[in-house]
Amino acid sequence: MIEYIPNRRLRHMVRRHLKYARVPQRYRQLLDLVAEMAPRHIVEIGVYTGRRSVEMIEAAALTRPASEISYDGFDLFDLMEETILAEELSKQPDDIEVVRQKIERTGASVRLHRGWSNDTLPVVAKAHPCSADIAFIDGGHALETIRQDWENIQPMLTNKSAVVFDDYYIDRPDLTDRFGCNMLIDNLDDTLWNVRRLPIIDRFMKPDGLFNVALVEVRRRIPSANPA
Repeated sequence: MIEYIPNRRLRHMVRRHLKYARVPQRYRQLLDLVAEMAPRHIVEIGVYTGRRSVEMIEAAALTRPASEISYDGFDLFDLMEETILAEELSKQPDDIEVVRQKIERTGASVRLHRGWSNDTLPVVAKAHPCSADIAFIDGGHALETIRQDWENIQPMLTNKSAVVFDDYYIDRPDLTDRFGCNMLIDNLDDTLWNVRRLPIIDRFMKPDGLFNVALVEVRRRIPSANPA
């Protein structure tokens, strides 16, 4: 994994224009990346309250009109149940219409998809292949759910797309065989994918111990042209 070095001018723009000084701090890196990439199409798996969705669109809108940005968000919304929350180490998302109104205020074109991402994401990927400039995977935290989201997002990627994973757990081998993206990330084929763990780590104390959480960025590895 290589070190994260953002564009300093864009990082300053994000700090100046976006209000996200509160923890968790790791998301600053996501917004720096969005501002630098200036995406036309943002995909988010795990919308929750829509706060991160709005922040990503606002970061993209620093360098292009919001009207040129499209956003696809996936979540269970009101289909979330207590048993699912426990199985996925997840949180209860807001009502889909509340979230829709919040995100649409940005001026972007918004499509929200209610249901299991393993059902909804393949449908959208088939309808919009090779369209996602950046995808943020932060839905269910069970390893198998993350693996399915990774497999299902790939038809939407181009050679320039970036996929950012949340929930890379540091020093929690008791969890990473079941939860988080560690097992998936650590076993990606490095001949196909460039991987970098972003340096800011958020630390949370929960009933079952300390959580150190990082983001990871993944991009396709483009083969170098053969020398003449």
